[in-house]
Amino acid sequence: MSVLKNQKVTKNINIIGAGASGMYTCFKLLQLNKLNAGERQFKLNINIWDKLPVPFGLVRNGVAPDHPEIKNCIDTFKEIFMDKSLYQDNNVKFVGNYNFTKMEEYEELIAKSDLLYLANGCEKSRDYQLENSSNLNTLKAKDLVNWYNNYPESKNISQIWKSEEFWSKIKNINIVGNGNVAFDICRLLTMCKYDKETINKSDINSDFVDVINKAPLKKINIIGRRDFESARFGTKEFRELWGLNQYGVTGYINPKYYDHDMNIKKPSRALAKKIQLTKKHSTDVNNDKMKWELKFLQSPFKIDDEVKKLYSKENIMDVNNPSKAISTDKIIESDNDLVILSIGTENPHLKDYEQLIAKNPGKVKSVGWLRNKGFGTIANTMLDTFDLVERDYRNLDMSSNQHGNELQDFDFLKINDKRLVSWSDYEKIEQYEQHIKRGKKCDNLEEIMSVL
Repeated sequence: MSVLKNQKVTKNINIIGAGASGMYTCFKLLQLNKLNAGERQFKLNINIWDKLPVPFGLVRNGVAPDHPEIKNCIDTFKEIFMDKSLYQDNNVKFVGNYNFTKMEEYEELIAKSDLLYLANGCEKSRDYQLENSSNLNTLKAKDLVNWYNNYPESKNISQIWKSEEFWSKIKNINIVGNGNVAFDICRLLTMCKYDKETINKSDINSDFVDVINKAPLKKINIIGRRDFESARFGTKEFRELWGLNQYGVTGYINPKYYDHDMNIKKPSRALAKKIQLTKKHSTDVNNDKMKWELKFLQSPFKIDDEVKKLYSKENIMDVNNPSKAISTDKIIESDNDLVILSIGTENPHLKDYEQLIAKNPGKVKSVGWLRNKGFGTIANTMLDTFDLVERDYRNLDMSSNQHGNELQDFDFLKINDKRLVSWSDYEKIEQYEQHIKRGKKCDNLEEIMSVL
C-alpha cells in the first residue's frame, strides 16, 4: 500500500509482560520513533499486557526493599504514559489483570500485530531434588521474596510458613544456592532481627518483619555447588553481607575455599576484591547473636527432621571443565531447621514460546529473562533489549497495518469478563498505597481490585 506524504504508517505492537524488559521494549520503540519521526512516519499502537493488575514486574515486587535505588527505573517507565513529548500521537496502553493461557489468544495477537514481544519472564522456581523435602522444612526463595516484597496474591491462599508459630522453631537455616537472591534473603532476615526500625522504613511487608523479628535465628548457611571463583554473586551484595557485622553478626568462609592457588595467573578485579573482603572480615568466633557462613563445593541431597540435619555431598571441580562441579561420596552434615531453595527460576511454557517464535520469524520475539533463560540484571536486560528493539524498528516496512489494536478489536476479550486494569486505574492504586498504606504496597489481589 502506498503512503501519502506526511501520512504516518500505522504499526500494531503488543508486549506481553509489563516488567523491566517489556517496559524497556516500549520505551525504546517510542524513543526511536521520536528520533526518526521525520524519516519513518510511524504511528505506533502499543499494548503492554500483564497478568497482574499492577505494572513493573519484579522491579516493583522483586527487588530487595533495602535497594530502592534499583527501582529508580520506574520513573523512566512512567514516562511512557505521562511524557507527551515521548509518546506524541502514538497510542500506548497498559492492560493489566489479564493472563494469556490459550494458544488461540497468542495466535490472534500475532495475526493483528506487526511485532509481538514475549516479556513474560521466568515465574517458576527451578526444581531441585531433595530427599524428605516438604512444605514444613523447605521453602522456595521465590515464595519468600514474594512475601517480603508484597507480591500481590490472593489472600485466600493458606500459607502456614507465614505464621509466627512456624518461624518460632527456626534456628538454623540452609540456603541452597549462592546468587544475589540468596544474599538478599540472608541480609533481610538479619536486618529484621537487629534493625527492625530501619528496614520498616522501606516498602517491605510489615508482617514479614514482625514474624522474623521474633524468630530465634542463630545460623544461616549459604551453600554453593561450585568453588569460590566460579560463584556468580555480585561484589556489591558480597560487601553488604559483610556489612552485617555492624549488628554484631559475624560471617565466615573457610580459608580452604579462597586461600590457595586458584590456578589463575591473575584473578579478575571482582574476584580479587571478594578475596580481599573475605580476608579482612571473615571470623569463626561464636557470639550470642546470629552468624552466617558461606560454603562452597557442596550439593545438598537429604533432610533428616528427626536429628535436624541437612546432608550434602562434597564436590570437586572437573579438571576438564573448570565451570563444572562433580559430586564425591564424602557426606557433610549441617544443623538444619529450614532449607530455602534459591537456585533460580524458569518459564514453564518456554517450549511453547520457542515454537511461536520459530513459526513467526521476525514477528514474534522474546526479551528479558525469557530470552536469557532467567539470567541477567536489570542493567543487562536494558542493554540487551535496546539492541534487539533497535534492529526490529529498522526492519519495519512502510505498509500500514489494517487491523485494529484497540481492546474491542480482540475476540478473546469479548468472551472474557475479567476486570481489566488501565494506566489510570493503576494511578488510583498507587495513590491508595501512598496515602492510605503509607508507602507500603498492597499484598493481595482482593485489596487491589477493591480500590477500583
